[in-house]
Amino acid sequence: MSRFKRRCGGESPTTPLAASEAEGQLLVSVCNTHVDEIFNVDGDGDGHCGFRVVAKSLGLSDMDGWRHVRERMAKELMTNTNFGEDIYGITNFKKLLVIIQCDKDEATMDNCWMILPDIGHVISTSLNVMLVDI
Repeated sequence: MSRFKRRCGGESPTTPLAASEAEGQLLVSVCNTHVDEIFNVDGDGDGHCGFRVVAKSLGLSDMDGWRHVRERMAKELMTNTNFGEDIYGITNFKKLLVIIQCDKDEATMDNCWMILPDIGHVISTSLNVMLVDI
């Protein structure tokens, strides 16, 4: 489906159109069917917000549950090192491990932030959940 509106006479496209109303309704329908809850977490900008969201969705404390999430994910990677290296490559595997093992109280450096979709597989396998990144 084209996102551009053409002028009369087939001239060049003008500015892109926003998603059509039908597309918007489809997104709302899918979300209403499959999304149980939408929430925001407040971590005061400490860099653990992505892991905090995962923790909250698992029913853990949104203030310190991020530690548990990171620990479970690190255990998964360390238990399956060869598999992880095959999927991500050795260099990227090591980067993911650094991100996941970051347990600083303030992980404000981007080397500790959750990166999707790369980390999504680890979230799914270590916590036995389905993750959808929109």
